[in-house]
Amino acid sequence: MPTGLTAAAGAPAPRINLSWTATVDTYASGYRILRGTATGGPYTQIAEVTPRTTTSYTDTTVTGGTTYFYVVRSFYQSWESANSNEASATP
Repeated sequence: MPTGLTAAAGAPAPRINLSWTATVDTYASGYRILRGTATGGPYTQIAEVTPRTTTSYTDTTVTGGTTYFYVVRSFYQSWESANSNEASATP
């Protein structure tokens, strides 16, 4: 599972920049990024990034003034890891 997820408002606004530490699961293909508007979820998948060495994503589908909560999961075919830590930001 990925660890150390961080979220920060970016420029030009509105956008949120995410970064995390890559999973140690060498069989993982990449990551699924999930977002919600309340701490603890529910979360909806907004993106899938590959390869496993990718450790950042920029969410440009956000609205200024709304706080967003994110988790990231590593995946391989139909397998998914547990959620990363939750990170939040307000663009």
